[in-house]
Amino acid sequence: MALPHLSTVLYVLLALDAVAFAGGIAFVFLSPRTDAAGEGMKWLLPIMLAAPLLAAGLLALLGFAWSGFRIAGVIIAAAPLVLGLYGMVRAPFDYAAERHAAPSMRDVAEGFAAGPARDFARAVMAGNEAEARRLLASGGVDPRAVDAEHNALFELAVVYLPALAPDLVRGGADPNHAPAGADPPIFAALRGSAASFAALLDQGADPDARDRQGTPILAVCLILRRADAAEALLARGADIHARDADNWSLAMYAVAYQHWQVAEGLIRRGVDLDEPRGDGETFATMFARARQDRPAEETPAIARVIEAAATRGVELR
Repeated sequence: MALPHLSTVLYVLLALDAVAFAGGIAFVFLSPRTDAAGEGMKWLLPIMLAAPLLAAGLLALLGFAWSGFRIAGVIIAAAPLVLGLYGMVRAPFDYAAERHAAPSMRDVAEGFAAGPARDFARAVMAGNEAEARRLLASGGVDPRAVDAEHNALFELAVVYLPALAPDLVRGGADPNHAPAGADPPIFAALRGSAASFAALLDQGADPDARDRQGTPILAVCLILRRADAAEALLARGADIHARDADNWSLAMYAVAYQHWQVAEGLIRRGVDLDEPRGDGETFATMFARARQDRPAEETPAIARVIEAAATRGVELR
């Protein structure tokens, strides 16, 4: 099979760059207006796309004199497309990791006021259960203590020493308390094991908790690919009809992140499949896109999602 001519490759890349540039311009004028700084940031994308587009176009013209210009043009034209694709693939994972990343031991422990609370935080984050229990039994540790960065002693215990969580709850810690600007402790539990997550739910954590952006904990489980945590929430009565601030349903999250078994379970439980998300896209269109080019071993699970939807009178393709 003959490879495409270098000029053809360059022209195709130029066309894709031009489409991306046009999309950037459309975004500037069609997106909701913000403050002056925000409007300036909107122009950053089309400006960044214009430079390689013009440079590659010039090299395409010069390529008639020397083929080396065409090679350079292909590299320059491909660069923004490759970087853009990489960013799209990484974005959901970076978003989830950044929002729910575990802070460093030193920073968190030293954030508490000097005394029993700081000593307890150090013991917990070092995994020293005996010392942590000794400090807790001494009566000098407030189980509800929170530092200036909204890190709670209870949250640390959930992540690093979940065996202490019941003791802290008995001491007055609220498994659902979230200081201003912080997520409920159940989100921190996603950094730990399935057992520690389930234990927090058994201590009274809300299976329908939402983070600062209004995203249900069950949706965040799917983003982070914690199907075990998602099943624990469903087993404890999490609201399957919950939607996020952009009106994404839990079924939409399930197919977007290829949790086919969870998607099937949600459909059979009666999750809504008709109401579109905020931008008008429906569950059916998201499913059609998500199933494309999936590995052969996922075919049976995908087929069960289609079958489950069919029992609800919804045809998926």
